[in-house]
Amino acid sequence: MVDELEVAPVWMATVQGAVAKFNEASPDEQEVICLRLGENYGPEAAAKARELFKAERARVFVDAVERIKARPKPAPIKVVRDEEEEPRRKPVGSRLGIAPGLVGEMADFTISSAMYPSAGFAVGGSVLTIGTLIGRRIAGPSGPLGTGTHLYLVLVGPTGSGKEHIRTVSKQLLTAVNAAALIGPGRFKSGAAIISHLIKKPLSLCIMDEFGAMLARFSHPNAQFYHQDETEILRELWGINWGRYDSPEGASADSEAVLSPALSVIGMSTPKELYKACKSRDVTNGFLNRWMFVEEKVQPAYQRVSEDALKVPRELRLGLSRLYQPGTVLLNQPCDGSECRPSFRMGWGPGAEQIYDEVRQNVERETDDRRRELFWRSAEKTVRIATIVAAGCLSKTVNRDHMEWARQLVMQSDETLLAGVQEYMEEEKLEFGELCREIIRRVKREGGSMSRREVGRSFQNNLRYGPELRRAIDHLIDTEQLIEWKEETGGRPSWWLELPPPTKPTGPSGFRRRI
Repeated sequence: MVDELEVAPVWMATVQGAVAKFNEASPDEQEVICLRLGENYGPEAAAKARELFKAERARVFVDAVERIKARPKPAPIKVVRDEEEEPRRKPVGSRLGIAPGLVGEMADFTISSAMYPSAGFAVGGSVLTIGTLIGRRIAGPSGPLGTGTHLYLVLVGPTGSGKEHIRTVSKQLLTAVNAAALIGPGRFKSGAAIISHLIKKPLSLCIMDEFGAMLARFSHPNAQFYHQDETEILRELWGINWGRYDSPEGASADSEAVLSPALSVIGMSTPKELYKACKSRDVTNGFLNRWMFVEEKVQPAYQRVSEDALKVPRELRLGLSRLYQPGTVLLNQPCDGSECRPSFRMGWGPGAEQIYDEVRQNVERETDDRRRELFWRSAEKTVRIATIVAAGCLSKTVNRDHMEWARQLVMQSDETLLAGVQEYMEEEKLEFGELCREIIRRVKREGGSMSRREVGRSFQNNLRYGPELRRAIDHLIDTEQLIEWKEETGGRPSWWLELPPPTKPTGPSGFRRRI
């Protein structure tokens, strides 16, 4: 008797094709595919897809384990001790006078080895590289748990302005001090990818090219949900100082806890691409004010460099090695499951905390909403940078001169961000009802009175069509939500908009209501 041939279901080829196409996607994304297959072909197709995805993940895991086993064992990490340094040397800082301590020495090395040297880019890269070397071990003096040293930085400049050299030098110096394990990926494909990376490497420095294009994908109206998650996760991670991060729970992935995550990011972009990708919600939700911005307006002058320009000086290598002590990371720190305390917390030097308070109070007293939103985290960024500088000076305290230097760097960054946002960023367009409410809010914010010309200028990036604002103002006047007055100035009259007073207006001297 001949056995009957087993006939595969008609949907089998579709399921196998979907598994082959999305086998590198995250478990959450794969579950979405399974649900779609179930809707189109029935629960058996969804169950088969889950089975195949699970088998593929297991195969990838086994292959990865075999590759790891096949790798040659790395040489043991050698920690440089003080007695090996002959003689023991205190960092001298930048010979060009651009930064103190090891931050300055690394910046000098970066400039001397670059064909298109940028002092601003060199300082920014040095700060984040050294902040990564001391991350999850040394804390700054502010806050109940201390200040972290992780930062986000964007290098902004035209093509050929020297941004790529910062990536080269940062990775080379991390490798030179046996800290190559701290080098993170050059791009994340989803929010789940960030979490997966954090679980494996809570401390890392990620250097990302084409950052403006990546940000544009995040903010696009049709962006996938797993792209939109990235900015939310980055915002949350920036604010965690020695605390615990709990990842989102997924349909097929449990929440994971990461103690003291310290992810630093250097992004690189051209000005127009970066700021046009920014949206007004990135201002209001605090995404942009977490970043440092360093910009080169023009391409730096070319300089000839020798073939051994990237050879790391012995003094710089020893100095950075003293900061990076992997044997002490988290081993000496008390952990209670919700937080890890630093191995060493710096104190305030004389007058240093006063600078912190001045920066904080200046932002709190800022009357311009846009400036206050963009500068809100200036005090926190200042103390983080000052902590890195103090560590690079081998200081046990954050001193006033460290804070003064950091404040100047943050102020330059803030003004760079503000100028870029004002020149390039397009505000989100307002519907008629929201436009009317926003006019009322802005007049109220200015004390209840605002010239019609000032109102128009404040909305120039929010409108799809010019007449929308005129129609909204006329509607508010007709419905007596605003009162319009004309000021006689002896020349061209000026029209003003005011909130109606509690009683019937009679018109102040020099004004009359337009009829």
